[in-house]
Amino acid sequence: HILDLASLDKDYRKRSIKELNRVCDVTREINKFFPNTENPVIVLNAGGFSTSGFLEQEKKDSLYLLVSDSLKKVNNKNVKISSKIFQ
Repeated sequence: HILDLASLDKDYRKRSIKELNRVCDVTREINKFFPNTENPVIVLNAGGFSTSGFLEQEKKDSLYLLVSDSLKKVNNKNVKISSKIFQ
């Protein structure tokens, strides 16, 4: 599954949220082996481009709103989600 928190397909986006929650769960579990790391970081590439090239700023803005909404549905307790957004 390729994570797409900005998918216009609601079912695909819902699965992406589920998969990111799973990544957070696994990260919390693995973190037990790193007691000096308080909140491990998960790096998320939020894109800004498609298979056909870079997106227009106007389109990126609307998709980033979807990413923001998706991230609100992720249990990020005890992990930090860091995203790189290409503007």
